[in-house]
Amino acid sequence: MWATGTRVSDVLSIHESDIDFEEKTIKFFVLKSKKWHTISLDSDTTLRVSNYIRTWKISGLLFQSVNGSKKVMVRQSVYYMLDDYAQIAGIRSIHPHLFRNGLATYLLSKGAPMEIIAYRLKHASTRTTAAFYAKVTPDIERQLISACVPDILGIE
Repeated sequence: MWATGTRVSDVLSIHESDIDFEEKTIKFFVLKSKKWHTISLDSDTTLRVSNYIRTWKISGLLFQSVNGSKKVMVRQSVYYMLDDYAQIAGIRSIHPHLFRNGLATYLLSKGAPMEIIAYRLKHASTRTTAAFYAKVTPDIERQLISACVPDILGIE
């Protein structure tokens, strides 16, 4: 979810055949817009997914019900797993949408244009991305101002 910025419901609908390992892309059906969407994958994520598919001999749905059936995993299972992992790590409870929010903020901090962030998140408008996901933090503001106008912050 972090690497793609996808909603949990969209992640759970991905099949192993939706991943193009040569092109390093993944396509998924976005339930909210009822449209297919294709985005790029980084090399590390592509390798991890490939290893996951090979190790667990996945065919069909990438994430299947934890009881061993070939049924789709339900959203609530992901919430429970993340809650368990957070407890093990000794951090506050987390939920899947935090990955989506975090990715948008991270991409913004690295200077990604709002259009690219909106595309990755499959938003119809950059206004949605800007209003709900791309939160400016003091570090982001400092990085971008320093890159654009170095002398304003006394950095030359």
